[in-house]
Amino acid sequence: MEHNWIMDGYFRLVQRPQRLRNLEGLSESGLFAAAVSVMLGWRETFPFQAAVERQFGGDPVSHFTMKVDPGLMRYELHNLDTGDFETYDGWAHEKIFNGKPQACSVRSVSPEAFVTRLAFPTSLGVWGRPGDNYTLTGGATIEGDLIRLDLVHITEKALQGALYVSAPLSMAVKMDTPNISVSYNSICWI
Repeated sequence: MEHNWIMDGYFRLVQRPQRLRNLEGLSESGLFAAAVSVMLGWRETFPFQAAVERQFGGDPVSHFTMKVDPGLMRYELHNLDTGDFETYDGWAHEKIFNGKPQACSVRSVSPEAFVTRLAFPTSLGVWGRPGDNYTLTGGATIEGDLIRLDLVHITEKALQGALYVSAPLSMAVKMDTPNISVSYNSICWI
């Protein structure tokens, strides 16, 4: 069950805004614009925790838990398979992996761990920028509570994938390509 009420910084109960409303009747370009708008407003996403699954190609699925505060550009990430633990503070440009500080360039487009990037969607390599592997095609469809955005590889057009934005949660929750798949499950606000 989704909780639409959260505690704000003053310990008042406030209603969480739902940014995606009434998707019925929207054209493909309207769905695309709504989903991209949510992703570009990622700092408005409330802090949350999630179980994460990641798979590279045909490798076994890796499992993580994470706590993320997109507005503060912070996360805690625990790899359940290896025991590795990482924290990141984007404002301080500080990354700590297994208790050891890591180099973190202030000029990096994507300093976050890959599995956390759905929470920081402008760090995903899907925008067609130099260095990105995929680009959004403009194709968008509704699949249940999700808006599916079609992806195509920049140089190998036969490689296609999808990025999924949850309408009820107003956030990106899954990316699926032939090379990598990441999904957020059991999401709850913290």
